[in-house]
Amino acid sequence: MKAHLCFFVCGLLAAAAAFAEEETFFHLSLEELMQVNVKSASLFPTTAAKAPGHVQVFDMDAITDTPVRTLGDLLSMHAAGSSVGNHQRQGAIHGVRGILIDNNAKTLVMLDGQQINQRSHFGYMTGLRSPLLGDLHTVEVINGPGAIQHGSGAINGFINLLPKTGASHPGTFARSEYGFAEDLWLAEGGVGIEYGADRNLYLYAGAFGAQGFEPNEDWDQPKRYPGEVDAFGHPTPNVRVSTSWNHEDFNLNLFFNEINSQKNNNEESGDWHTQSLGLRPRLTLRPRADDDFEIVASLILYDHSAVRPEALTNDERLGGREMHTEVKATYRTRQMTRQALAVGALVGYKEFDAGRQYFGGDLVGPLESVDTHWTEFGAFAENVFDYSDDVTLSAGLRYDLYSLSPVSGGNLGTESFTPEDPDGHLSPRLAFAWKATDDLHVKASYQHGFRMPDAAYYDWNLANNRAAEALGFAGSGGLKPEETDSFEVNLGLSVSEKVSVGINLFYNIFRDQLSWGPLQNAWPEAEVAAINAYNDVTWGGGMFQNIDQKFNVYGGELVGHWQVAPHTLLNASYGLAEIDDSDIVQRYPTHQMKLNTTSTFLSDKLIASLSYLFSSGFGPGDAPALAETYQNDRHMVDVSLTYRLIERASVKLVVQNVLAEDTPPPTFNMDRPSQGNMGADETRVYLSCRIAL
Repeated sequence: MKAHLCFFVCGLLAAAAAFAEEETFFHLSLEELMQVNVKSASLFPTTAAKAPGHVQVFDMDAITDTPVRTLGDLLSMHAAGSSVGNHQRQGAIHGVRGILIDNNAKTLVMLDGQQINQRSHFGYMTGLRSPLLGDLHTVEVINGPGAIQHGSGAINGFINLLPKTGASHPGTFARSEYGFAEDLWLAEGGVGIEYGADRNLYLYAGAFGAQGFEPNEDWDQPKRYPGEVDAFGHPTPNVRVSTSWNHEDFNLNLFFNEINSQKNNNEESGDWHTQSLGLRPRLTLRPRADDDFEIVASLILYDHSAVRPEALTNDERLGGREMHTEVKATYRTRQMTRQALAVGALVGYKEFDAGRQYFGGDLVGPLESVDTHWTEFGAFAENVFDYSDDVTLSAGLRYDLYSLSPVSGGNLGTESFTPEDPDGHLSPRLAFAWKATDDLHVKASYQHGFRMPDAAYYDWNLANNRAAEALGFAGSGGLKPEETDSFEVNLGLSVSEKVSVGINLFYNIFRDQLSWGPLQNAWPEAEVAAINAYNDVTWGGGMFQNIDQKFNVYGGELVGHWQVAPHTLLNASYGLAEIDDSDIVQRYPTHQMKLNTTSTFLSDKLIASLSYLFSSGFGPGDAPALAETYQNDRHMVDVSLTYRLIERASVKLVVQNVLAEDTPPPTFNMDRPSQGNMGADETRVYLSCRIAL
């Protein structure tokens, strides 16, 4: 019934375009789509037509007129090949093409090329639930690995957040929002300044908070946390401040985030707190007209902390901190006929401290953090050869070397441990792009990805092996990088002036995946029970380790863009992802369909937008002790109406989960949907106003 209602509403909205006025405000042609600039898919700025793999570039000004409120919403409802679930503490979890784990470490998130994933254990999680998006210009989402330019972490997709500049967004804006269900408040604003040719500055600040609400549905799970569960509550403060400064060939990005994940767990407080400070200067030197030499430095400081699970006050907090520094130099030349060559190197240093903070107060102990540090060295090269005006070939190679220090002071109180330094890692890439006709583009690529074990993994691995040794069991060995080899074919077809279609086919091979249990991959079941008892573990029988096996994921996406009428655009996608190993816990839906349509009325004063997501249910064998609710298909509908009061002032109404869908998104614990999804079945309403000068 819900599915029929969804398609009926979509049809009504599309049909209503017949009454729209004026000329089209959407420009939809295959050539324009393929010529969209992409910064993060290659060592060279390139276009979607030539970038390896499936590239999606979202204009955040256009996204402003849709129901999207967070980066997680954008990925969930708009990005083909993405699925977003919830974690019981840290925020949202992002899955790509069949793989969704307990954190976001397999997807690399960047801010204009600066890596902003945490490397203790989490990746990028709390930021996916933040509604502070007012400083973003575009968002690049690339499915598949990208190790040659980004190294460790870009194993199954990467996202590049490109900030606004004073040139792209001159003037000022201010926006406020109120959420009725959770008593949410938000205020943000920015100012863009130009003071000469290629000289501009953009300043942004925003804050939000939410009381939360008592959820109705608990999926038959008892409330174990001895306090109120306020779903979708965000303890204050939650702030973001950022700056993007461009002065000719110099660029400086600076940001500070203080974000809490929303409360959505019936067993814990859900009070997960993060703070981060990032600084990224970049200087480009141009010795000759066709050459450039780029130097980029990066500094990021992170804090994370949470209330001790059994505590009722903020005084007893556990957590840690980490610091990332890096200097990277890249030389690009286009002196050769029909060729472009880039070579470069980087040096990095990461430091981790358990139970300490850069910005917060004292902690009573560590949480998913350790005392350690490591150094990194990388060298990379890419050659792009234009065989003709219509055919482009590219090849790239990267070498990474890591040196690891002793690990101590972690979750389980381990003694000093020196992990074995990993061997140097090679990452190749080959890609091909062909403009067969004006209406047909073809791409094919082979790409490699890898990820070094995050810092806390060594602590858990040591605890497992130390317990096994004490009990007389065989050890499982040290940790090693996980790897992916990805083969992909992409077709772009212009059916008519108003319709274009994209087809993506992929085959990914995963090796030595890092996973949170079960430990049966390394020890027999009886030994696992003894190891857990020795470690006094109550986490369900598993801690991070390499799964010593190979498995494959295959599937594809069908993506369509249709100019239904002069004022109505419909974007649609269908995704299929199959895992060929029944032992792998599946949290990613096999089938997904996404529909997004936007129409304007009343001389472009009224903008109506609808988003629909279908996710197929899971089978009983997909995950151990699968909750019954996950066997149902999931239908999500979000809608928004934006009305422009005057040219530069508007009000917007957003209704999320219109149908009050009670099949929740995946969580890490697929047997307990209440751990991460409290309140997810509720309809939520937001009203905002925006002024631009």
